[in-house]
Amino acid sequence: NQVMNINKEISGFSFIIIDKTIKSKEHIIFSYRGANKYLKINPKEKFNTKWFCVSSFSGAKWQLELKNISQIVKNQNIKLAFNPGPRQLEAGISKLKFILKITDVLLLNREEAIELILSKHYYNQAPHIEFLLKELYFYSPNLVVITDGTNGVYAYDGKDFYRQKSAKVKAVDTTGAGDAFFSGFIFGLIKYKRDIKEALKIGVKNGASVVKKIGAQEGLLDNF
Repeated sequence: NQVMNINKEISGFSFIIIDKTIKSKEHIIFSYRGANKYLKINPKEKFNTKWFCVSSFSGAKWQLELKNISQIVKNQNIKLAFNPGPRQLEAGISKLKFILKITDVLLLNREEAIELILSKHYYNQAPHIEFLLKELYFYSPNLVVITDGTNGVYAYDGKDFYRQKSAKVKAVDTTGAGDAFFSGFIFGLIKYKRDIKEALKIGVKNGASVVKKIGAQEGLLDNF
């Protein structure tokens, strides 16, 4: 049964390679989901929270679990921040329409944004960042944020474009930088009552602090 499967499954783990030969210290992650693939979400469960931050989903039934999340978000009036993972990007934008339309903050890096848009269209060259923001806003009509490494971070709320320059720091390991930005940005939106400019600054600050340390958790800020 399901419980037996989980008990016999090993915990998820990742193997990370950092390229120390380049200044940016980019990384590659090889991950094994393990018991995480059995994650189940009860759409009738009550949650005492104002926000859900949802990232990569794996497993054969990831679409069902995202639908369960969408039900909870709608029924319990919870705000949703969504950062699609590899399985979602591979599935394409048409398979994500149901959750994108209720997403309050859609966040991707530039490569992820291009991959998601290319699942619907074909381009001879990489689209401009403002085009990507507008295109994604069509499917997720609240706030779209795209990170672009050392080029900074961009956002679009359907009316205005925003940009925050990247922080100039000596990178040691870029692992977790995107997640650090994600969490910092959402914190900024909550603290500053949806002030996008301030939220971008906090997200960049948190991400920059993490890349100065080895690992995804070292360097995370708890005081802004």
